[in-house]
Amino acid sequence: MKRSEKKSRRMRKYQQNPSAMYSKSRMKSIIPLSRIEYSVRGGSLRNIDSARVSIPTTLKYDDSKHCYTYRTRLEQTEQYWKGWYEGLSEKFLSSPVPKLLLLAGTDRLDRTLTIGQMQGKFQMIVVKHTGHAIQEDVPEEFANLVVNFISRNRIGPHGVQIPGTWKPSQPKT
Repeated sequence: MKRSEKKSRRMRKYQQNPSAMYSKSRMKSIIPLSRIEYSVRGGSLRNIDSARVSIPTTLKYDDSKHCYTYRTRLEQTEQYWKGWYEGLSEKFLSSPVPKLLLLAGTDRLDRTLTIGQMQGKFQMIVVKHTGHAIQEDVPEEFANLVVNFISRNRIGPHGVQIPGTWKPSQPKT
């Protein structure tokens, strides 16, 4: 099998179940000195400063194995993943509010989102040189993108109202 065919097959499998790829890429146990470096090299995070803050809280020390392991066992939740992702793109597109999708790359967009983006149903921004956790890799850029989106779309008390989140103030009598 050609290398490109293998990659295409992996991507189709990922699009059907995005968490599967992430779960399989996680080590089962980690040598204490390398836990942060592993996360940065593995691609889930690219910002070593953010990794130093967020990674330690995802781990616990296993005295019997003399190493750190992940607190959550993603493989035990795999049975629920399909239900979580089924129809998610359609629900996202049908939401009657302005939408922003920040991505590290477009290679994992499913057909529904690709068509929706071409139709202008949401704003998509690809944030280069980031991993899965864009908000941790480039926190200032992430915040600026979100604030600009909110400002441009006039989201808030005097702009576009998000259904169920805002109630007009009652006049005082």
